[in-house]
Amino acid sequence: GKSSQIAPALVPLLEYLEERLEVFSGDDVDDGLKAVEWCLEHNLIQQGYTILREFMINYVCKELSVDPGNLEERQRVEVAIKNDVATWLKDKQRKTKVKVTLDLQELPLELFPQGSRLPGMFSEVLDYRNDINHAGMRKDLKKPQDIKDKLHKLVAEMNRELLAKR
Repeated sequence: GKSSQIAPALVPLLEYLEERLEVFSGDDVDDGLKAVEWCLEHNLIQQGYTILREFMINYVCKELSVDPGNLEERQRVEVAIKNDVATWLKDKQRKTKVKVTLDLQELPLELFPQGSRLPGMFSEVLDYRNDINHAGMRKDLKKPQDIKDKLHKLVAEMNRELLAKR
């Protein structure tokens, strides 16, 4: 099977991962956040943000009953998240939900309910991840420790926000 194609040097790492992966429950939200925690534990901060960003998009896909494996629809959701977050940032005091049209069902979709903590968290994930990816290119560069602390905080907040809803 697949294992014959894996470089022998990777085998111990994969066995270690397999052991660690037993903590995963098969629950998307729980497992996505656990994967980010695993990255934090191993100081893989950039990977942690990348996983958190993908997790975020998957989460919204599921909420909208969009198949996250359908790349075209997934990209639409990603654009919708960015638009809604941008609008949220412009008007944190907004009284109504922002309607976002995904042309999925022609209807405007409301990604984030009023008072939701998600747009704030999502905007930070996007911002920090961009910062890492363009390291050194931005004016207000964040310190590595701050970037790590923020990831820690975001995972804790998402755990509270998303897992509490069940």
